[in-house]
Amino acid sequence: MKLTGFRDKAKSKIPGFPDILDEKEINDSLVSSLESRFSEDFPQVIVLDITGDGTQRYDVPADWVEEFSFINALEFPVDDIPQTFVDKRRYSVDKLPSGQKITLVNITPPASEEFRITYNIPWSIATLENIPKHNNENFILLAASNLARLLSAAFSSHTDSRFEADTADHASQAENFKTIADDLLELYDNSIGADEGVKAAGNFKTINVGLSTGDSFVNARIGRTLS
Repeated sequence: MKLTGFRDKAKSKIPGFPDILDEKEINDSLVSSLESRFSEDFPQVIVLDITGDGTQRYDVPADWVEEFSFINALEFPVDDIPQTFVDKRRYSVDKLPSGQKITLVNITPPASEEFRITYNIPWSIATLENIPKHNNENFILLAASNLARLLSAAFSSHTDSRFEADTADHASQAENFKTIADDLLELYDNSIGADEGVKAAGNFKTINVGLSTGDSFVNARIGRTLS
């Protein structure tokens, strides 16, 4: 769905949406919702193959976002059936003078082989249309909540030049849109299970369970772990 589609659906969630916000204000609010809370709850999940060079350190991907991105899984060798995942204790992302690097512990992929990483990045206006359809409603609820809060703030500002002197009671309108914002946020939180302390990890869940044969870990969704 394009930005205009999300914008229209978010506005439709707010009863009596007044025509006091310009298009840029509305779009900026949607983008802020997308890049902050929604990205934290439903980050974009990227799968990338990195060609080995016989060393243990590799540059992070070009779209890696410091303080946000992290590796969900590292597969080596690739294309095994079932897939082989490297134990999380055998790789890390380190900050070095030359920049952030993926560090492999006792693993040195030769130049003829690749390893595969699955990692998270935030959403942006450029990737908006890639949001999975099953998450569209979640984003619409969050965006609508933030729009209602923006309306509440606007009505709270008695000196706002967008209002005529005889505009209906500002305080009442501000409280009304604040209530709508809170209700929409509660719907969003309930839809993702936030009220139970459960947050989505990208668009799938990764569950690590201990093996009875030792202290290594395996991804419960698939395959085995290289320990």
